[in-house]
Amino acid sequence: MGTVASSTTTPDVNYVATDGIKVYWAAFDAYSSNNSFVFATNVSNDAFSTFANSVSYTPVYRTAINTISYVNAANSLISGLAVQKTGNYLFVARAGLNQLQVLDKSTGALVQTLAFVKPKSLSIDNADNLWMVSDSTIVSKYTVNVDGTISTAVLSIGGLLDPLSIQVSANGNVIAIADGSTSQQVKFFSTSTASSTYRHIGPGLSIVFDSGMPP
Repeated sequence: MGTVASSTTTPDVNYVATDGIKVYWAAFDAYSSNNSFVFATNVSNDAFSTFANSVSYTPVYRTAINTISYVNAANSLISGLAVQKTGNYLFVARAGLNQLQVLDKSTGALVQTLAFVKPKSLSIDNADNLWMVSDSTIVSKYTVNVDGTISTAVLSIGGLLDPLSIQVSANGNVIAIADGSTSQQVKFFSTSTASSTYRHIGPGLSIVFDSGMPP
């Protein structure tokens, strides 16, 4: 079965994603913050997953852990994490390094290292397309090719002030964007046209429907 993840064995985590088989955890060492990495646990039994291409790292005050996407560098904190449900790839963003890593989600092997300006929140839709916040204010959709490369943006959503987090709905029709700064809204857009559908304004205040009821 392997070692079961617990508060005494797991490092500090800032993002999580799952494909239904593994849960992938973006983590860092709170006592040695230049070290950031991803580890995984099995959905079936909560045991730590192992990868053929991995680095063993021992966080301060924790036990050794099998990691992928391990980086020891200044500004390497992971800023976004997403995994394809049926495809082969795991995506790891590091805004401080202007970098998006594409990894084989089964082996942990690094497939691509791509340059983007301040990539952060990531999401995968039900067609395994990648959605990403980059360049501080842009949310874009990318097609993922079979070799792990990604297309140029096939759809972009602008007019945002500070997109903090994104999530595509389960049916794939809508993307929700938490817009910070002076906006303070959760905004919803069509994933096929990028048109605004509705907005949630403020903390529990009201919902404005821009083009009909939500799907």
